[in-house]
Amino acid sequence: MSFKVYTERHIRGKILTKVDPKIRNRRSPHWIGEIVVNGILISTVKIPNTNNKEFRIHKAKKLARSLCVDADQYNDLMDCPMRKKHYYQHLNNLD
Repeated sequence: MSFKVYTERHIRGKILTKVDPKIRNRRSPHWIGEIVVNGILISTVKIPNTNNKEFRIHKAKKLARSLCVDADQYNDLMDCPMRKKHYYQHLNNLD
């Protein structure tokens, strides 16, 4: 399946609520969040701004790579079927 197109505001909200990264710097134009599982840094993710611009496929691929998910899991994460608990279970199974 291909990446769906969402707005940057939608993506930002889902990342902050479902992924719940630890934000490194809130003063920069683009927040950077750290995804930590069991005390181990898994990845860093660039969090989009709050505007209503479309988040195109090229950016979505980069974001999915930094979230450690494929296209289907990315769409599930943004559409609501994948909950925070399931996302972190997926990260635990990456070994």
